[in-house]
Amino acid sequence: MTASPLLKQVLFVSASEALRQFGDRVLRSAGLAVTSAPSAAAARESLAARRADLVVVDLADAPQEASGAMVDLLGQLREESPSPQGPRLLALVRVRSADHFRALFSKRRITNFLAVGEDETLEPRELAVTAQKLVSRQLFGLSRYLGGSPRLETMELDRSEQKDAVVDRAEAFAVEAGCHPRVAQQIAIAVDELVTNALYNAPVDVKGAALYAHLPRSTPVKLDQRIVIQLASDPHRVAISALDPFGSLLPDIVMDYLSRCFAERSPLMSPQRGGAGLGLYYLFNLLHSFIIDLEPGHATESIGLLDISKSYRAYAARGRSFNLFVGPP
Repeated sequence: MTASPLLKQVLFVSASEALRQFGDRVLRSAGLAVTSAPSAAAARESLAARRADLVVVDLADAPQEASGAMVDLLGQLREESPSPQGPRLLALVRVRSADHFRALFSKRRITNFLAVGEDETLEPRELAVTAQKLVSRQLFGLSRYLGGSPRLETMELDRSEQKDAVVDRAEAFAVEAGCHPRVAQQIAIAVDELVTNALYNAPVDVKGAALYAHLPRSTPVKLDQRIVIQLASDPHRVAISALDPFGSLLPDIVMDYLSRCFAERSPLMSPQRGGAGLGLYYLFNLLHSFIIDLEPGHATESIGLLDISKSYRAYAARGRSFNLFVGPP
């Protein structure tokens, strides 16, 4: 059947037949036209014959030569993607080590990747939403990552003295959602980082100069505009977000920060020293999925997703996903 030219076109590249079938089913249900390819060579043939708005590349095929071919394909497409005609890119990964993550951020400069589970599937809603955001550039919103009618709480703050109450509520919310107490504590730490980044690192003056990034995090600050914090849950996941009205976080800075932190093994450093880079690193490691929606000069939304893990071991074993979406300035 010929795909409708009105639909956004996705090329799903993986040596795993089970993963290709899963991706085809999820993405078609999301209103996208899907073509599958079992290899990098087949993907190039497909791209020569028809356009693709998004190419999903599985980097973790078993044979070393196949994996290398997939990496080469992603590199070739990344060189083409800055042009308006180039496709958006989404990588699928199974990595767990710091060395692998450092390579993703520094050597490969991958801004969008999802973790593949041991059952050769991805979280279906996250796959669908990620693909839709990449092809549409309609970025903001927390609840779309959750199913049904999610439980949602919204809080606003404009001063650092309000942070502790927000963090305490986040931990209680996670416990109420069914998280293991230690997982709930991790969610509270993540919300603390989100709020701290929004209070101290995000605010800039009319010339784009940082206002409070140089201050110790114990110094009280008061903003002229409000930060919006959301907590949400469905039966399977807890979601948290912070939306600031500055849009001062630059995409290249995000990638440079994460690359450098993984290279320097920064967990031994104290987050109280300040700096958005270390905060981003901590958030990536605390969350199952870390998402940044950025409209430069307008707003930054940082989203965290976590499975509702009944055990801390299950929480720690889950793979990590990352997505950086950039809208028009």
